[in-house]
Amino acid sequence: MRPKLALLACPLLFAAACSDQEPAAGDENNTDSLIKTNESLTDQLEKERNRTLELEEELAELHEENAELKDDLLTSKQETVDAEAAHRSTADEADQIESRIREALTAMHEQNAEVLEGVTSEATVINEEEAMLTFQLEEDETRSLHWVNLERMNLVQVREIDVNDDAAAVVIEFVHAAEEEIQSTGMLEAELIREEDEWKLQLMSYTQPQK
Repeated sequence: MRPKLALLACPLLFAAACSDQEPAAGDENNTDSLIKTNESLTDQLEKERNRTLELEEELAELHEENAELKDDLLTSKQETVDAEAAHRSTADEADQIESRIREALTAMHEQNAEVLEGVTSEATVINEEEAMLTFQLEEDETRSLHWVNLERMNLVQVREIDVNDDAAAVVIEFVHAAEEEIQSTGMLEAELIREEDEWKLQLMSYTQPQK
């Protein structure tokens, strides 16, 4: 009986030994799989982090570009406002200058020396007896102008005007009617300066009307 029991015990011991080794191999496989999974997740997480950083940088750039666009838009709007204001200011100045020239012509036509004193520069000499204006130019140079008769002169339109802070130059087209009632055109040129915040006539001349 004992030898038989010994023979039966050997297979049982071998089976038990094999059964003890199988779980160890399975645990090792599971560990390798977990390690690989963990490495894969780590790589994926790193990629996601890098992508997040890239998106954050792109978003920051977009914010910066948006801020620059807003600044450019505000600058453009301000430039438009300034340009419109400058245009209105220039138009107002042009109207004031043309009005001052018409005042001077009307005063000459009406032979009103008092009004002429108010619309001409301090250097201008008003000779009421000879109906003449004498404009003082540079140094000792002068230029005289006989008072005009608006019954025969009709201002048509401003052809040229150049205005800066303290001086202005204007060219105005006019139509002249001769005694024979034949109309012809000419050009009136005027220079004005700013004195005491008002435009004053400094020089005026006109060409002979062209028939």
